[in-house]
Amino acid sequence: MNRQTLERHQVFIWAIRHDSVMVQACFAKI
Repeated sequence: MNRQTLERHQVFIWAIRHDSVMVQACFAKI
């Protein structure tokens, strides 16, 4: 697992932990 994948995974965990509308909106834009 490279560094970029690890960072992306941490962001995903953070998004689940902070299940907010703003976070979902950010993921929707990607």
